[in-house]
Amino acid sequence: MPRKAISPAARDRIVQLIETDFPGALQQWYEAHGELTLVVDPERIRSLCVFLRDHPDLQFDFLSDLTAVDLLGQEPRFVVVYNLFSTIQHHRVRLRAAALGDPPSIDTVCDIWLSANWHERECWDLFGVVFLNHPDLRRIMLPQNWVGHPLRRDYETAEEECYDYLGKRLADE
Repeated sequence: MPRKAISPAARDRIVQLIETDFPGALQQWYEAHGELTLVVDPERIRSLCVFLRDHPDLQFDFLSDLTAVDLLGQEPRFVVVYNLFSTIQHHRVRLRAAALGDPPSIDTVCDIWLSANWHERECWDLFGVVFLNHPDLRRIMLPQNWVGHPLRRDYETAEEECYDYLGKRLADE
């Protein structure tokens, strides 16, 4: 069963509330395939997330996913994507905020939604995005001594790592 598209009334209300309470924080918004995406100022990500969670008309009480996108060759290179759901209002929204600097970084939201803790650790582990003030930012999927972040577009794998689960070289097929 496909997801229910966001209604125009809900979409307009979300955008209007953010533009009113956070002037300048909403850099762009668009709707694609019935889903609302808000491109937001990364400097205001924490206050905006608290607002989205706590406002009685919004109540985005569940962070269903958090990941990053590596836009190698573009600036900003990394964008953090937050997929939010309101279990009360039954609508979804996607936030996109740039992770700036070297290393790329953005403020943590793990004290706003507890589920962000592991999502942020995974994002750091695989993309190298630093979540500032995260209480336990360490690898979650790869060994602690792993070098690099394998979902970066410029990550190079070593030839000897090209094995399938049966131990046969993938290049031999």
